[in-house]
Amino acid sequence: CSEVTAVKIAETVSPEESLIVEDLFQSICLKFCLRRNSQQE
Repeated sequence: CSEVTAVKIAETVSPEESLIVEDLFQSICLKFCLRRNSQQE
């Protein structure tokens, strides 16, 4: 998964919010990657 989007989002919000956004994005990204990987097999 690309973390570029998370970084861009984090740059547009406050430092406190960026931590929440990063955690949220990582969990969504992880689910998306797992789903995509399971579909490929």
